[in-house]
Amino acid sequence: GSADYSLHGMYLTRGSTGFIEPGAGFHDTDGCGVLLNFSSTLVAPNANFDNNGREDASAGSIDLGAIKGQWQSIVTAPSINVTNPVGSGVVIIGGSVATIRGATITGAGDKGVLAGGVSQVHARSVDVTLCDTGLYAAEGALMRLIQSNISDNTANGVVVSGGAVVNSATGTTINNNGNNGIIVSGGGRFIIASPTITGNGLDGILVEDGDAVVSSGTISGNGSDDLSVNGPGLGIIRISGSITTTSGNSAANNISDSNVAAFNVFTRSGTGGIFGRGGKSSNRGGADIASGATNVTVTHGLGSTPVNDEINVLPQESLGSATQYWISNVTATTFRINVDIAPGKVLTFGWNIVRIFG
Repeated sequence: GSADYSLHGMYLTRGSTGFIEPGAGFHDTDGCGVLLNFSSTLVAPNANFDNNGREDASAGSIDLGAIKGQWQSIVTAPSINVTNPVGSGVVIIGGSVATIRGATITGAGDKGVLAGGVSQVHARSVDVTLCDTGLYAAEGALMRLIQSNISDNTANGVVVSGGAVVNSATGTTINNNGNNGIIVSGGGRFIIASPTITGNGLDGILVEDGDAVVSSGTISGNGSDDLSVNGPGLGIIRISGSITTTSGNSAANNISDSNVAAFNVFTRSGTGGIFGRGGKSSNRGGADIASGATNVTVTHGLGSTPVNDEINVLPQESLGSATQYWISNVTATTFRINVDIAPGKVLTFGWNIVRIFG
């Protein structure tokens, strides 16, 4: 059909149902490969789509896709193969639901998968590569991402915006995307367990406004920062496992100030930042001030700089000739116990430190 008419390979509306046999599909459509409207249903296991949405080139539309479901439609399309859509690969909007387990989507001129309008997308073992943006979730959409590969896309790997939530279970790789591996903005939320996020051109995870929760994994070798909170809104990254970053292995329940600085926490007056979720770091020991000395340097072993209020010091006996004691010179590795006058005897102190993160 002519691009003026934006004709689709299959058009389903008002509760219609369409089936595509395995290995069949649509290519070179000016509109969508399949467009679903108003509570329609598509069942298309192992279907093939190629070079769909050609009208995008002339009309500038971003909504055309190889498959587009809208207005509470249902798409069941496991193991589909989508190549070179001019616009997006799979578009799920308007309260629709899609299952694209095992899908391969490559070469999309816009987004590999677009979810919006409080829709839901189940994407397990999907491979989204060489698109402009890999996955884009917005407008309150919910996307479940499991054991997938979102890599080698021109711009960002995953974008979560507009109050959307992307929940990713174990085994997902988000590597070598041109800009950020993951960007969270507009109050979105991204939750991921045990990812590999490496080699992205800018940040591994960038939170501008919203929340990212990371449970263990490898986030390293990215062009700017591995983890970054930097933007106009309130951004928070919460970590609840052991993360391997470019700076080394950092147990999230014991994040050091030096690691947080390396993660590029944007200086702000609000409460955003990077936190270990519900964790703490602690240590304790003893130290002696010699009879003729007025201080002793203690190695606390936390690997981060505590504040004075987190350090407790108690003498184990009378102060001898000294009349008072205090702490000073607190660093990431040591602190100093001082007395005002040499005690005239060995003076023993007990000490403990507890740091709370998140």
